[in-house]
Amino acid sequence: MTLFKSPDRALISVTGADAAEFLQGQISNDIDLLKTQAAIHALLLTPQGKILADLFAYNHQDGYLLDVHSSIKDWLIARFNMFKLRSDVKFIDLTDELQVIISNQMVDEASICAADPRISHIYRNIFTIDASISCDDIAAHQLHMAANAIIEFGTDYQAAEHFPQDLWFDKLGSISFTKGCYVGQEVVSRMRHKSSARKRLLPLISNAQHQKADKILLNEKSVGEVVCQIGNVTLAMMRTDKLPESLTKLDDFKVTRPEWIQNL
Repeated sequence: MTLFKSPDRALISVTGADAAEFLQGQISNDIDLLKTQAAIHALLLTPQGKILADLFAYNHQDGYLLDVHSSIKDWLIARFNMFKLRSDVKFIDLTDELQVIISNQMVDEASICAADPRISHIYRNIFTIDASISCDDIAAHQLHMAANAIIEFGTDYQAAEHFPQDLWFDKLGSISFTKGCYVGQEVVSRMRHKSSARKRLLPLISNAQHQKADKILLNEKSVGEVVCQIGNVTLAMMRTDKLPESLTKLDDFKVTRPEWIQNL
């Protein structure tokens, strides 16, 4: 078993009689899925449909536990408190009490052990902060996720930079197209009904150094730009409508496609 401590995660308890209804109106995924599975991944969107934040939600005691990037913890609690109005819902920061440990197998000792809904063979585990756990360097996990075209909010990209479809969240189970309304839903639904996405995130392999927003060229024309680089994997936002299906080489990049991506 391999364990990784995720250092940039915060944990927020959500309780109250209206907790489920409140979250249902805020996030892109269906909170009712937690009746049959251990975790969901979801997004918060701007009215224009861009990603403001992402989160994992778990069942926890009499409510839910939200697993978010630490950079947005205070902002998210303040935002939820602003929008709850008279709803019976309470938010408590548990970051000083709990921690997130990532593993490649189920961990029986964890208080919560949930399969990452975005990718197979990865589990998210909740332990108390004082639990003594021997962990490997998180960089290996980050490289694995990048090679599978899965990008991490707060580390690899920031708020209001991308639409969900750009980052494959329509294919990664982060969006429900059957639940009720939430902020940004109309834009996401409209984009779904297009024949195909014009832009998608792809992992490109290169030993050279690349900077965010560097252009990627094909026949001297821009077909994408760098989002971030993790080790030898460059995650790039590519114009899929301008890429030949059989393309394997691009500038100094090797073009790859994870097994789970069937069609661009």
